[in-house]
Amino acid sequence: MVPLQSQPPESAPAIPEPMPPAMPEPLRRASVMQTVRVVAWSFIGIRRRADHDRDAVHLHPLGVIGVGIGMAAIFVLTLVAIVRTIAG
Repeated sequence: MVPLQSQPPESAPAIPEPMPPAMPEPLRRASVMQTVRVVAWSFIGIRRRADHDRDAVHLHPLGVIGVGIGMAAIFVLTLVAIVRTIAG
């Protein structure tokens, strides 16, 4: 029978201390120009999946809606101005 030892032998690996929980990185909101760029790419319809996933974390939904409505209004007004100029 082997006697029980109160301390582990020196060659035994030490039990690692548990890691403290990682502090979550604070969310960084996208700037207005970044939001305009994202909405412009969505108007064109060309977007990489990796860019979409990265931007989805930082974009605020109300900001995207506001920029989208503004850019749509500018697009429609530009078309109206072109038609009026051509139609004379």
